[in-house]
Amino acid sequence: MLFIHGLGEDRTGINYFFASEAKKLYRMGYSTCQFNLIGLGDENGIPNLETWVNQLDLVLRFLTSSFPNILIIARGICRVLFSTSTYNGKIILLGHSNKNDYDLSYINRYIDNDWVKVPQNDVYSTKEEKFWLNLAVETSSIGGLHLPLSLFQQLESKLTKKCYVDYLFSLGDEKKDSTLFYRNSISFPNVDPLLRKEVEREIVSQKISEVLMEWKRKKGD
Repeated sequence: MLFIHGLGEDRTGINYFFASEAKKLYRMGYSTCQFNLIGLGDENGIPNLETWVNQLDLVLRFLTSSFPNILIIARGICRVLFSTSTYNGKIILLGHSNKNDYDLSYINRYIDNDWVKVPQNDVYSTKEEKFWLNLAVETSSIGGLHLPLSLFQQLESKLTKKCYVDYLFSLGDEKKDSTLFYRNSISFPNVDPLLRKEVEREIVSQKISEVLMEWKRKKGD
């Protein structure tokens, strides 16, 4: 089981959801892997989508040498890493960014020398709040973090590309757009996209367990 965190998070996931989920799945008999995307968490470097694509490729090549069946749980903007339908593993996209709610004009006032300073949640407008929530960024936790403007420009382009996943988990009022391709879709209208409450994390965790059990039955394990 490979976990891929979102923007403004690290390998422990939003509100430590990946860390707790990895422990739970390990107890269920799954091997688990978490890593920091370059430039996030305690991983040095500058955040860059192309670098992340190459990083994910290296991780998958390393894991598949020992584990032929890789299951991926990915967050939010990680949809841009799955722009091909040829990947043979299974992917759950937990929350998803929408190209229709992505407007770089909302961050203009936070740009300084080609870097964007993530605002604290008490200084931005409602539209700006929607912008950050669309990226599943919890500004109350990472307000003040600097991210390169080039990353947001890459996202603007990549969010228009097709994304292929097996399960699409829509959290809160997240809306699907025409670029999302999925075999199954599950909506959690009462679950906060930032998974801030324990009861919400438990709801999503239970559904992940059900999906994994279904996959195992189909494989005849």
